[in-house]
Amino acid sequence: MNPPTRFSGYIVIMAEIVHHEGPGYRIAQTDIPMTAIPYPAVERQDGNVNHGFFDLRDHPELADQIPEVQKSRGIGDIVRAANAKGSAIMTLGCECALSPVEPSPEGTRSWRVGSYVSVAFRDPRRNSEPSALVRLAETILSRIPPSEEHHIGFEFLVEPLKVFFEHEGQYELTLKPEGHGRTEEEAWRAFEHAAGAVATAIGTLPG
Repeated sequence: MNPPTRFSGYIVIMAEIVHHEGPGYRIAQTDIPMTAIPYPAVERQDGNVNHGFFDLRDHPELADQIPEVQKSRGIGDIVRAANAKGSAIMTLGCECALSPVEPSPEGTRSWRVGSYVSVAFRDPRRNSEPSALVRLAETILSRIPPSEEHHIGFEFLVEPLKVFFEHEGQYELTLKPEGHGRTEEEAWRAFEHAAGAVATAIGTLPG
């Protein structure tokens, strides 16, 4: 069970189904719709800005215009792969950030780079069954090789959408590659490796 999600003074309990879980990976599904596609830019209470939805279908060359993509080469690679011409999927949003993790095994601060890239099938009919997004996650995960050099992890979360271009009853798949390290630089290197592996896997998907 996930922690409660708060909406305007009341709490909604988000149920979760775990489909697959093991060392360094997890595929799960939630039941609370959080996002409507498209969505406008919003300035959050903490001062950060959600820059809104960018429709990049068949225009992967426009990915660098997204502020979040400018933070990470790997995030950009995922966005470009998903929106390439002939791709069956598209991106809905993305973000990545570095954060400290304490305590570390050595008793000093360690670091994690977490992220998300939300995707959906371009054909709304394929988003109407969460099992189709679970299979997409399974396929992507199966095409990611293990790494002996980097400490990486992958979470895939199937979530309902409030609306998808006026279509109701739709789902999205949120990809969450992450990287860990004893230093900030090591965590970023691990993350870029993980995100790049996701991008490569997406590039091998059938149209």
